[in-house]
Amino acid sequence: MLMKENNWNPIEVMVEDEVIYDAFDPSNNERIIRNVPMPEIGTTAHVKDSERDTVQIDEEVSIVDTVSYKYLRASTEYTLYAKMMLLDEDGNINELQKDGRPVTSMMHFTTESDYQKSIFEMTGTVDVLFEPIDVSDLGGSSIVIYEYLYLGNGTDEDNEYTDYENEDIFPVKHENPKDEDQTVHVIKIGTSASEGETTDDGKATIIDKVSYSNVIKGDSYSVEGTLYDKATGEPVLINNEEVTASAEFTAESTSGAVDVTFEFDVSGLANSDYVVFERMFDSDGRLVAKHEDIDDEEQSVTLKKTIVGAATSSTSVKTNDKYALLKVVIILMLSGAGILCNILLKKRK
Repeated sequence: MLMKENNWNPIEVMVEDEVIYDAFDPSNNERIIRNVPMPEIGTTAHVKDSERDTVQIDEEVSIVDTVSYKYLRASTEYTLYAKMMLLDEDGNINELQKDGRPVTSMMHFTTESDYQKSIFEMTGTVDVLFEPIDVSDLGGSSIVIYEYLYLGNGTDEDNEYTDYENEDIFPVKHENPKDEDQTVHVIKIGTSASEGETTDDGKATIIDKVSYSNVIKGDSYSVEGTLYDKATGEPVLINNEEVTASAEFTAESTSGAVDVTFEFDVSGLANSDYVVFERMFDSDGRLVAKHEDIDDEEQSVTLKKTIVGAATSSTSVKTNDKYALLKVVIILMLSGAGILCNILLKKRK
């Protein structure tokens, strides 16, 4: 690889044992041998307009990868080529696809001209922006950004880089699926609703255990639940208000569970099946996960009204008979009167 600085003659740059030998010192016009480390890059991925490394799921997400570089040549054009990789829950990693094509991005930049020790010791950062993507179906997975640094800007029709100049050095790669700095997480939640106790005065309690995974340890979250009617698919209304509950927690690990407790009056509800919908928000109020499946048996529960004071809990009152309760009371009163008459007659005898 040849380079030229100002009006000096081109000088050869050698690569040996992963070290670049710079045979030029502009300070005193002497040809000396100075070893310079090989070019390096590192990346930090985050959501655009946020420092978060977890994504919101209520809209398409743009991810920015800030690439830091070291030991590049001054006044030289380079190209960064980046692609999204999907790390699934089982630890498998593959290219993330959108419309049947890999999700990629590229950035051309030129290093500054000023340098201190050597023309091969330039450092700096460059932001690589990806097009927005839909992550609503990626819960539990992580997006890992792989970066490749090329010398020059030569590309072919498929945006593959062809102008490497020196394949002993370039491309410089950063592709570590376990590197948290180049990873953005998609949180996943699941729920399991269980019927709690129903008191004699018609008060019901439902405990929904919300499991979560792929959260950030130490971050704070809130879970908000809403009770839905399984038959209609609409929220349950009591006094024209939705039945809701919430819980807050700080993640002690990347996965865990939290209980969301619903307490409400069932006396005004018909016998029916209900489903608990859950949503999770981060401390910035961003929606980061949801579980809203009307057909999910795990988050479904059946509530039944019972007659207060009845001998068995299975006895129910038909809501379409407005005189049912009056009939029961009359029957009980007549039965009691009959028993009382029998007692008085026996005493007279």
